Amino acid sequence: MSFGMTLTLESFERYLVAALSAHLPDGSPIPPFGRALTLALDRTEYCFTRIHRKYFNEGNQNAPQVILDHLNGDHMAAFLYFLSNSVYVEGGDVRLATKLFYLNKVLHGVDAYFSVKLPAIFRLVHPVGTVLGRAAYSDYLMVYQNCG
Repeated sequence: MSFGMTLTLESFERYLVAALSAHLPDGSPIPPFGRALTLALDRTEYCFTRIHRKYFNEGNQNAPQVILDHLNGDHMAAFLYFLSNSVYVEGGDVRLATKLFYLNKVLHGVDAYFSVKLPAIFRLVHPVGTVLGRAAYSDYLMVYQNCG
């Protein structure tokens, strides 16, 4: 099984910066994501390779490819959580982690604060209106819309 993205890594990073700048136009520069981006992509790959559902796997059964699609809201909601949490865990810029959390809330209606510890494997299904607070979550968590 392999992991792919619908944008190149460089294009994806530009896409994220553009989204942050467009939706949170406070004029402050967006700092580099650094190691947190790589960590978030690794965490996304780990999570998505364990979700055997339509829209997460492309190709045939003998050679499926797990994909992070920047135009799939369920994919991006999970990824933005991983990125905001990775920035936070890596001791990065809390302001950047906050912006990433807020971008996720603006775009996908997901309130999963960057300091909340979600499991390594989870799936968000149409997550609009979802609030995930401080709790004990286990792998293979499934979250549907309006959960709180």
